[in-house]
Amino acid sequence: MICLPLTIGAVRNRRQHLGDVKTFLDVLVEIASGATAGAMAACEPACAERASLLSTASKLASLVADAASPFAVDGDSATAVTALNTVTNALRVFSAVDAAPKPDDDSPAIRDPLPPFLPQVHVLWPVYIGAVASGHAAAARRSLELIPEVAMLCGGDFLRDRVRSDLWPHLKRMLAPDGTSARMRHSALECLDRLANHEASREALYHVALVAAEALVALLSTCTLDAAAEQTVNRALAGLAVLDADAIFLLQWLLGRVTIPQPPCGRYATSLLPTDRLFAAV
Repeated sequence: MICLPLTIGAVRNRRQHLGDVKTFLDVLVEIASGATAGAMAACEPACAERASLLSTASKLASLVADAASPFAVDGDSATAVTALNTVTNALRVFSAVDAAPKPDDDSPAIRDPLPPFLPQVHVLWPVYIGAVASGHAAAARRSLELIPEVAMLCGGDFLRDRVRSDLWPHLKRMLAPDGTSARMRHSALECLDRLANHEASREALYHVALVAAEALVALLSTCTLDAAAEQTVNRALAGLAVLDADAIFLLQWLLGRVTIPQPPCGRYATSLLPTDRLFAAV
């Protein structure tokens, strides 16, 4: 009983901390939204303040990303999810800045150079992987939802090696028949499906297309999936087939999903090949 007041005080402090963090992250979301609006405004052909808008937007995005990143692996799932959303908002700003027409040579120079977009993805990629590996189900699921968008923003080929070395080991574990909960497995399937079925992100799976397809086929063979999960698996296989059509076809054939036409019978084949005429000509 002596420790009860201390316990209550700790809970109150924890709640106060979470409330402060939520308020802080909400402010960062608003800042990122304003920065995105500024970057989009800089895309207008007659924008006279393009250089200033782009520079301000990129600076705000950098501040947002740096401030929100540590909270993506917070012990509180809601905080981690909000932080992941905030970091993704910052990446959207960087992408908008990168897409906006740059100032002409005769316009006033930007005091601070605009940060290139792809290096920002490189810096923030570990935030998403850390959330997937954190063990917090809600944060991991949200990260898996956001990773395809990150791949679409930067182009899948930029993430080829990172998906193979950083993301695939976690997806492989989640796709194992007894590797995780059904809800987490579905999140992993949705991530693969979205990566494989968008032209801008499909190349991210280039190095793992075959092993991913093998894992999906094994899942179909050994697990009883609900209708939604089975449809997701089939869509993911169809997307992966764009990367490696022959291998995926053979896997589906082994699964009994496609059939290989039988060769014609001997009599039919003989009638098609006039061997007597052939040898006579020789």
